[in-house]
Amino acid sequence: MIVWLASFPRSGNTFFRIILEKLYGQESLSLYGDDPAHIAAQSAENTGEATLERLRASPKLHFVKTHELPIDDSPAVLVVRDGR
Repeated sequence: MIVWLASFPRSGNTFFRIILEKLYGQESLSLYGDDPAHIAAQSAENTGEATLERLRASPKLHFVKTHELPIDDSPAVLVVRDGR
C-alpha cells in the first residue's frame, strides 16, 4: 500500500521523512533521482510504474515522497509549511 507524502519543495517533506524513520522505524521512498531512496534504485529489474504497482500490491505501508499531485487514489499526507 502506498501513502503519498505530497508537498511543495522546501516545505518540510524531508524533515517529516526523518521523523517517520527515527521515531517509527518507517522508511520512505522518493519519486526523484536526486534522493538516495529513489524508487528506481530499489529494484534493478523493475523501474518506474512497474515498481509503483508492486508497492501498491504489497500489504506493507510504503511512504512515497512527491512534489506533484498524487497519481492515484491512495491515501496522502499533505505537508504544508507556515513560514510566519
